[in-house]
Amino acid sequence: MVSASMVALSAFSIGLVLHGIVAQVSGKNLKRSVPRLCVVLSLLAMLCGLPLALELAPSLYAFYLPAMLPVLLLVPVALYDYVGTRMRADRASFLGVKHASLPILGGMVMLGFWWLPTEARNQMLVRGDLPGGALPALLAIAAFGLVLLAALGSAFYMFGILRDLSRFRRTLKHHLSNTRQFELRWVEALALGIFALWAIVAAALISDNIGLEMIFPGEVILIATAGIILLLSANADTPQPKLAAMKPSGESAVPPLASEPGEKYLKSALSHSDKERIASKLTTAMSEKCLYRDPTLSLSKLSDHIHAAPNSVSQALNEHLEITFFDFVAKWRVKEARNLLANSAASVLEISLEVGFNSRTTFYKAFKANFDMTPSQFRKSLKLQA
Repeated sequence: MVSASMVALSAFSIGLVLHGIVAQVSGKNLKRSVPRLCVVLSLLAMLCGLPLALELAPSLYAFYLPAMLPVLLLVPVALYDYVGTRMRADRASFLGVKHASLPILGGMVMLGFWWLPTEARNQMLVRGDLPGGALPALLAIAAFGLVLLAALGSAFYMFGILRDLSRFRRTLKHHLSNTRQFELRWVEALALGIFALWAIVAAALISDNIGLEMIFPGEVILIATAGIILLLSANADTPQPKLAAMKPSGESAVPPLASEPGEKYLKSALSHSDKERIASKLTTAMSEKCLYRDPTLSLSKLSDHIHAAPNSVSQALNEHLEITFFDFVAKWRVKEARNLLANSAASVLEISLEVGFNSRTTFYKAFKANFDMTPSQFRKSLKLQA
Protein backbone atom coordinates (compact mmCIF):
# COMPACT_ATOMS: atom_id res chain seq x y z
CA MET A 1 0.00 0.00 0.00
CA VAL A 2 1.11 3.56 -0.66
CA SER A 3 1.26 6.30 1.97
CA ALA A 4 -1.61 8.70 2.53
CA SER A 5 0.58 11.63 1.46
CA MET A 6 1.34 9.93 -1.86
CA VAL A 7 -2.37 9.37 -2.51
CA ALA A 8 -3.17 12.98 -1.56
CA LEU A 9 -0.45 14.36 -3.85
CA SER A 10 -1.59 12.08 -6.65
CA ALA A 11 -5.17 13.33 -6.34
CA PHE A 12 -3.96 16.94 -6.08
CA SER A 13 -1.92 16.62 -9.28
CA ILE A 14 -4.85 15.14 -11.18
CA GLY A 15 -7.02 17.98 -9.88
CA LEU A 16 -4.51 20.50 -11.24
CA VAL A 17 -4.62 18.81 -14.63
CA LEU A 18 -8.43 18.79 -14.75
CA HIS A 19 -8.55 22.46 -13.75
CA GLY A 20 -6.01 23.34 -16.45
CA ILE A 21 -7.85 21.41 -19.18
CA VAL A 22 -11.25 22.87 -18.25
CA ALA A 23 -9.80 26.40 -18.17
CA GLN A 24 -8.34 25.99 -21.65
CA VAL A 25 -11.29 24.26 -23.28
CA SER A 26 -13.79 26.74 -21.84
CA GLY A 27 -11.73 29.75 -22.96
CA LYS A 28 -13.19 32.22 -25.43
CA ASN A 29 -10.30 32.06 -27.88
CA LEU A 30 -9.30 28.45 -28.52
CA LYS A 31 -5.76 28.47 -29.91
CA ARG A 32 -4.20 25.70 -31.98
CA SER A 33 -1.94 24.90 -29.05
CA VAL A 34 -4.85 24.01 -26.71
CA PRO A 35 -5.33 20.38 -27.90
CA ARG A 36 -1.60 19.78 -27.56
CA LEU A 37 -1.53 21.24 -24.07
CA CYS A 38 -4.45 18.99 -23.10
CA VAL A 39 -2.51 15.98 -24.41
CA VAL A 40 0.57 16.91 -22.35
CA LEU A 41 -1.46 17.51 -19.19
CA SER A 42 -3.36 14.24 -19.66
CA LEU A 43 -0.12 12.27 -19.99
CA LEU A 44 1.26 13.89 -16.83
CA ALA A 45 -2.00 13.08 -15.03
CA MET A 46 -1.62 9.41 -15.98
CA LEU A 47 1.89 9.35 -14.53
CA CYS A 48 0.77 11.09 -11.34
CA GLY A 49 -2.25 8.80 -11.03
CA LEU A 50 -0.21 5.67 -10.28
CA PRO A 51 -0.45 5.91 -6.43
CA LEU A 52 -4.16 6.72 -6.65
CA ALA A 53 -4.76 3.74 -8.93
CA LEU A 54 -2.94 1.45 -6.52
CA GLU A 55 -5.04 2.75 -3.62
CA LEU A 56 -8.45 2.73 -5.31
CA ALA A 57 -8.14 -0.23 -7.68
CA PRO A 58 -5.26 -2.52 -6.62
CA SER A 59 -6.59 -5.32 -8.81
CA LEU A 60 -6.01 -3.13 -11.90
CA TYR A 61 -2.56 -1.96 -10.86
CA ALA A 62 -0.82 -4.72 -12.84
CA PHE A 63 -2.57 -3.38 -15.96
CA TYR A 64 -2.03 0.30 -15.13
CA LEU A 65 1.72 0.06 -14.49
CA PRO A 66 2.68 -1.29 -17.97
CA ALA A 67 0.64 1.52 -19.55
CA MET A 68 3.05 4.00 -17.96
CA LEU A 69 5.80 2.87 -20.34
CA PRO A 70 4.33 4.33 -23.57
CA VAL A 71 3.11 7.35 -21.58
CA LEU A 72 6.63 7.97 -20.30
CA LEU A 73 7.94 7.84 -23.87
CA LEU A 74 5.18 10.12 -25.16
CA VAL A 75 5.64 12.96 -22.66
CA PRO A 76 8.83 14.52 -24.18
CA VAL A 77 7.41 14.17 -27.71
CA ALA A 78 4.15 15.85 -26.69
CA LEU A 79 6.03 18.64 -24.89
CA TYR A 80 8.19 19.25 -27.97
CA ASP A 81 5.09 19.39 -30.16
CA TYR A 82 3.26 21.75 -27.78
CA VAL A 83 6.14 24.19 -27.36
CA GLY A 84 6.70 24.14 -31.12
CA THR A 85 3.10 25.26 -31.61
CA ARG A 86 3.60 28.07 -29.09
CA MET A 87 6.50 29.27 -31.25
CA ARG A 88 4.53 28.97 -34.48
CA ALA A 89 0.87 29.89 -34.14
CA ASP A 90 0.14 28.78 -37.75
CA ARG A 91 1.27 25.20 -37.17
CA ALA A 92 -1.67 22.91 -37.87
CA SER A 93 -0.49 19.30 -38.00
CA PHE A 94 0.99 17.21 -35.21
CA LEU A 95 4.49 15.75 -35.42
CA GLY A 96 5.15 12.97 -37.93
CA VAL A 97 5.09 9.22 -37.39
CA LYS A 98 8.86 8.99 -36.81
CA HIS A 99 8.40 10.70 -33.44
CA ALA A 100 5.98 7.95 -32.41
CA SER A 101 8.39 5.05 -32.92
CA LEU A 102 9.53 4.73 -29.28
CA PRO A 103 6.02 5.18 -27.83
CA ILE A 104 4.82 2.46 -30.23
CA LEU A 105 7.55 0.13 -28.95
CA GLY A 106 6.46 1.00 -25.43
CA GLY A 107 2.90 0.11 -26.37
CA MET A 108 4.03 -3.26 -27.71
CA VAL A 109 5.85 -4.03 -24.44
CA MET A 110 2.73 -2.95 -22.54
CA LEU A 111 0.65 -5.42 -24.56
CA GLY A 112 3.25 -8.09 -23.80
CA PHE A 113 2.77 -7.54 -20.07
CA TRP A 114 -1.01 -7.65 -20.51
CA TRP A 115 -0.62 -10.91 -22.44
CA LEU A 116 1.05 -12.62 -19.48
CA PRO A 117 -1.07 -14.87 -17.27
CA THR A 118 -2.50 -13.03 -14.27
CA GLU A 119 -0.27 -14.77 -11.75
CA ALA A 120 2.91 -14.11 -13.74
CA ARG A 121 1.96 -10.47 -14.26
CA ASN A 122 1.21 -9.93 -10.58
CA GLN A 123 4.42 -11.70 -9.60
CA MET A 124 6.44 -9.31 -11.79
CA LEU A 125 4.65 -6.02 -11.23
CA VAL A 126 3.16 -6.33 -7.75
CA ARG A 127 5.55 -8.58 -5.84
CA GLY A 128 8.67 -7.66 -7.85
CA ASP A 129 9.77 -11.23 -8.64
CA LEU A 130 10.72 -12.56 -12.06
CA PRO A 131 8.70 -15.65 -13.04
CA GLY A 132 10.19 -18.41 -15.14
CA GLY A 133 10.01 -18.41 -18.92
CA ALA A 134 11.51 -16.45 -21.80
CA LEU A 135 8.69 -13.91 -22.25
CA PRO A 136 8.80 -12.39 -18.74
CA ALA A 137 12.61 -12.09 -18.97
CA LEU A 138 12.37 -10.51 -22.43
CA LEU A 139 9.70 -8.04 -21.24
CA ALA A 140 11.76 -7.08 -18.20
CA ILE A 141 14.83 -6.37 -20.36
CA ALA A 142 12.75 -4.47 -22.94
CA ALA A 143 11.06 -2.37 -20.25
CA PHE A 144 14.38 -1.50 -18.61
CA GLY A 145 15.89 -0.55 -21.98
CA LEU A 146 12.93 1.63 -22.91
CA VAL A 147 13.06 3.44 -19.56
CA LEU A 148 16.70 4.29 -20.30
CA LEU A 149 15.72 5.41 -23.80
CA ALA A 150 12.95 7.53 -22.26
CA ALA A 151 15.57 9.40 -20.24
CA LEU A 152 17.80 9.89 -23.29
CA GLY A 153 14.81 10.85 -25.43
CA SER A 154 13.69 13.38 -22.86
CA ALA A 155 17.13 15.02 -22.89
CA PHE A 156 17.15 14.97 -26.71
CA TYR A 157 13.76 16.68 -26.98
CA MET A 158 14.52 19.20 -24.25
CA PHE A 159 17.73 20.23 -25.99
CA GLY A 160 15.71 20.41 -29.21
CA ILE A 161 13.22 22.73 -27.53
CA LEU A 162 16.00 25.02 -26.26
CA ARG A 163 17.64 25.04 -29.70
CA ASP A 164 14.37 25.95 -31.42
CA LEU A 165 13.66 28.57 -28.75
CA SER A 166 16.97 30.27 -29.50
CA ARG A 167 16.16 30.31 -33.22
CA PHE A 168 12.66 31.57 -32.53
CA ARG A 169 13.95 34.51 -30.49
CA ARG A 170 16.38 35.44 -33.27
CA THR A 171 13.52 35.33 -35.75
CA LEU A 172 11.39 37.61 -33.57
CA LYS A 173 14.08 40.28 -33.79
CA HIS A 174 13.50 40.51 -37.53
CA HIS A 175 9.82 41.33 -37.05
CA LEU A 176 9.27 43.11 -33.72
CA SER A 177 10.84 46.07 -31.96
CA ASN A 178 9.91 44.73 -28.51
CA THR A 179 10.14 40.96 -28.17
CA ARG A 180 10.19 40.31 -24.42
CA GLN A 181 6.52 39.36 -23.99
CA PHE A 182 6.79 36.81 -26.81
CA GLU A 183 10.10 35.18 -25.86
CA LEU A 184 8.53 32.27 -23.91
CA ARG A 185 10.87 32.67 -20.93
CA TRP A 186 8.92 29.99 -19.06
CA VAL A 187 10.11 27.34 -21.54
CA GLU A 188 13.61 27.49 -20.05
CA ALA A 189 12.13 26.86 -16.60
CA LEU A 190 10.17 23.95 -18.09
CA ALA A 191 13.32 22.36 -19.55
CA LEU A 192 15.13 22.83 -16.24
CA GLY A 193 12.18 21.25 -14.41
CA ILE A 194 12.18 18.23 -16.74
CA PHE A 195 15.93 17.71 -16.30
CA ALA A 196 15.57 18.06 -12.51
CA LEU A 197 12.68 15.58 -12.45
CA TRP A 198 14.68 12.98 -14.38
CA ALA A 199 17.65 13.48 -12.03
CA ILE A 200 15.40 12.95 -9.02
CA VAL A 201 13.84 9.81 -10.53
CA ALA A 202 17.25 8.40 -11.50
CA ALA A 203 18.70 9.03 -8.02
CA ALA A 204 15.66 7.45 -6.38
CA LEU A 205 15.80 4.33 -8.58
CA ILE A 206 19.56 3.86 -8.17
CA SER A 207 19.45 4.26 -4.39
CA ASP A 208 16.51 1.86 -4.14
CA ASN A 209 18.20 -0.79 -6.29
CA ILE A 210 21.52 -0.78 -4.40
CA GLY A 211 19.80 -1.45 -1.10
CA LEU A 212 19.79 2.08 0.32
CA GLU A 213 16.75 4.06 1.34
CA MET A 214 15.40 6.11 -1.53
CA ILE A 215 17.26 9.42 -1.62
CA PHE A 216 14.13 11.07 -2.98
CA PRO A 217 10.83 9.54 -1.84
CA GLY A 218 7.86 9.30 -4.17
CA GLU A 219 6.36 12.45 -2.65
CA VAL A 220 9.25 14.54 -4.02
CA ILE A 221 8.72 13.12 -7.52
CA LEU A 222 5.01 13.94 -7.37
CA ILE A 223 5.68 17.46 -6.09
CA ALA A 224 8.16 18.07 -8.94
CA THR A 225 5.64 16.79 -11.50
CA ALA A 226 2.90 18.96 -9.99
CA GLY A 227 5.25 21.94 -10.35
CA ILE A 228 5.63 21.21 -14.07
CA ILE A 229 1.85 20.96 -14.42
CA LEU A 230 1.44 24.33 -12.69
CA LEU A 231 4.09 25.92 -14.91
CA LEU A 232 2.37 24.70 -18.08
CA SER A 233 -1.09 25.80 -16.91
CA ALA A 234 0.06 29.20 -15.66
CA ASN A 235 1.72 30.06 -18.98
CA ALA A 236 -0.91 28.63 -21.31
CA ASP A 237 -2.33 32.06 -22.12
CA THR A 238 0.86 34.03 -22.68
CA PRO A 239 0.58 35.99 -25.96
CA GLN A 240 1.77 34.69 -29.30
CA PRO A 241 3.06 36.97 -32.06
CA LYS A 242 0.96 37.27 -35.20
CA LEU A 243 3.54 37.58 -37.93
CA ALA A 244 2.36 37.22 -41.50
CA ALA A 245 5.95 36.87 -42.71
CA MET A 246 6.41 33.65 -40.75
CA LYS A 247 5.73 30.90 -43.26
CA PRO A 248 5.33 27.19 -42.43
CA SER A 249 8.31 25.10 -43.43
CA GLY A 250 7.88 21.35 -43.29
CA GLU A 251 7.84 19.93 -39.80
CA SER A 252 10.22 22.43 -38.19
CA ALA A 253 9.12 23.82 -34.84
CA VAL A 254 10.18 27.34 -35.87
CA PRO A 255 9.85 29.57 -38.94
CA PRO A 256 12.72 29.94 -41.42
CA LEU A 257 15.42 32.01 -39.76
CA ALA A 258 15.47 35.63 -40.82
CA SER A 259 19.08 35.69 -39.65
CA GLU A 260 20.04 33.69 -42.74
CA PRO A 261 19.46 36.34 -45.46
CA GLY A 262 21.44 34.58 -48.18
CA GLU A 263 19.03 31.64 -48.13
CA LYS A 264 15.89 33.63 -47.34
CA TYR A 265 16.28 36.14 -50.19
CA LEU A 266 17.74 33.76 -52.77
CA LYS A 267 14.85 34.33 -55.21
CA SER A 268 14.44 38.05 -54.49
CA ALA A 269 14.61 40.50 -57.43
CA LEU A 270 15.51 43.44 -55.19
CA SER A 271 18.50 45.30 -56.62
CA HIS A 272 21.20 47.15 -54.71
CA SER A 273 19.62 50.50 -55.62
CA ASP A 274 16.22 49.25 -54.41
CA LYS A 275 17.70 48.27 -51.08
CA GLU A 276 19.49 51.60 -50.82
CA ARG A 277 16.25 53.48 -51.56
CA ILE A 278 14.31 51.52 -48.93
CA ALA A 279 17.07 52.04 -46.37
CA SER A 280 16.92 55.78 -47.03
CA LYS A 281 13.14 55.77 -46.52
CA LEU A 282 13.57 53.90 -43.24
CA THR A 283 16.09 56.43 -41.96
CA THR A 284 13.83 59.32 -42.95
CA ALA A 285 10.80 57.73 -41.27
CA MET A 286 12.74 57.27 -38.06
CA SER A 287 14.40 60.69 -37.95
CA GLU A 288 11.38 62.78 -39.03
CA LYS A 289 8.42 60.79 -37.69
CA CYS A 290 10.10 59.19 -34.67
CA LEU A 291 8.24 55.94 -35.33
CA TYR A 292 10.55 54.12 -32.92
CA ARG A 293 8.64 55.70 -30.01
CA ASP A 294 5.75 53.31 -30.73
CA PRO A 295 6.31 50.35 -28.35
CA THR A 296 4.24 48.10 -30.64
CA LEU A 297 6.18 48.98 -33.78
CA SER A 298 6.58 45.94 -36.00
CA LEU A 299 8.12 45.19 -39.37
CA SER A 300 4.64 45.15 -40.86
CA LYS A 301 3.76 48.59 -39.42
CA LEU A 302 7.00 50.15 -40.59
CA SER A 303 6.60 48.60 -44.04
CA ASP A 304 3.10 50.06 -44.37
CA HIS A 305 4.41 53.50 -43.39
CA ILE A 306 7.03 53.62 -46.14
CA HIS A 307 4.78 51.76 -48.63
CA ALA A 308 7.08 48.78 -49.14
CA ALA A 309 6.62 45.04 -48.79
CA PRO A 310 7.74 43.57 -45.43
CA ASN A 311 10.09 41.13 -47.18
CA SER A 312 11.74 44.01 -49.06
CA VAL A 313 12.18 46.01 -45.86
CA SER A 314 13.61 42.96 -44.11
CA GLN A 315 16.04 42.36 -46.98
CA ALA A 316 17.15 46.00 -47.01
CA LEU A 317 17.81 45.86 -43.28
CA ASN A 318 19.63 42.53 -43.36
CA GLU A 319 21.69 42.95 -46.53
CA HIS A 320 22.17 46.69 -46.96
CA LEU A 321 22.28 47.94 -43.37
CA GLU A 322 23.40 44.54 -42.01
CA ILE A 323 21.16 44.77 -38.98
CA THR A 324 18.00 43.12 -37.63
CA PHE A 325 14.76 45.07 -37.38
CA PHE A 326 14.93 44.86 -33.57
CA ASP A 327 18.48 46.29 -33.43
CA PHE A 328 17.66 48.95 -36.04
CA VAL A 329 14.79 50.31 -33.95
CA ALA A 330 16.77 49.94 -30.72
CA LYS A 331 19.58 52.10 -32.17
CA TRP A 332 17.17 54.96 -32.73
CA ARG A 333 15.62 54.52 -29.31
CA VAL A 334 18.90 54.56 -27.38
CA LYS A 335 20.12 57.51 -29.46
CA GLU A 336 17.21 59.63 -28.23
CA ALA A 337 17.48 58.09 -24.75
CA ARG A 338 21.11 59.27 -24.51
CA ASN A 339 20.03 62.84 -25.27
CA LEU A 340 17.25 62.65 -22.68
CA LEU A 341 19.60 61.22 -20.07
CA ALA A 342 21.94 64.13 -20.64
CA ASN A 343 19.36 66.90 -20.81
CA SER A 344 16.43 65.88 -18.57
CA ALA A 345 15.91 64.92 -14.95
CA ALA A 346 13.51 62.07 -15.82
CA SER A 347 14.24 58.63 -14.36
CA VAL A 348 15.83 55.90 -16.44
CA LEU A 349 12.55 53.98 -16.47
CA GLU A 350 10.57 57.02 -17.63
CA ILE A 351 13.03 57.65 -20.43
CA SER A 352 13.05 54.01 -21.53
CA LEU A 353 9.26 54.05 -21.83
CA GLU A 354 9.24 57.42 -23.60
CA VAL A 355 11.57 56.25 -26.37
CA GLY A 356 9.57 53.05 -26.98
CA PHE A 357 11.05 50.31 -24.84
CA ASN A 358 8.57 48.30 -22.77
CA SER A 359 11.17 46.71 -20.51
CA ARG A 360 13.86 48.30 -18.38
CA THR A 361 16.04 45.21 -18.86
CA THR A 362 15.80 45.42 -22.66
CA PHE A 363 16.64 49.13 -22.52
CA TYR A 364 19.74 48.48 -20.42
CA LYS A 365 20.94 45.73 -22.77
CA ALA A 366 20.38 47.83 -25.90
CA PHE A 367 22.03 50.91 -24.38
CA LYS A 368 25.10 48.97 -23.27
CA ALA A 369 25.36 47.22 -26.65
CA ASN A 370 25.48 50.59 -28.41
CA PHE A 371 27.50 52.70 -25.96
CA ASP A 372 29.47 50.16 -23.89
CA MET A 373 27.95 51.44 -20.65
CA THR A 374 24.61 51.33 -18.85
CA PRO A 375 22.30 54.38 -18.72
CA SER A 376 23.23 54.92 -15.05
CA GLN A 377 26.94 54.78 -15.86
CA PHE A 378 26.40 57.27 -18.70
CA ARG A 379 24.77 59.75 -16.34
CA LYS A 380 27.55 59.31 -13.80
CA SER A 381 30.13 59.96 -16.50
CA LEU A 382 28.40 63.25 -17.38
CA LYS A 383 28.55 64.35 -13.74
CA LEU A 384 32.26 63.58 -13.58
CA GLN A 385 32.87 65.63 -16.73
CA ALA A 386 30.93 68.62 -15.36
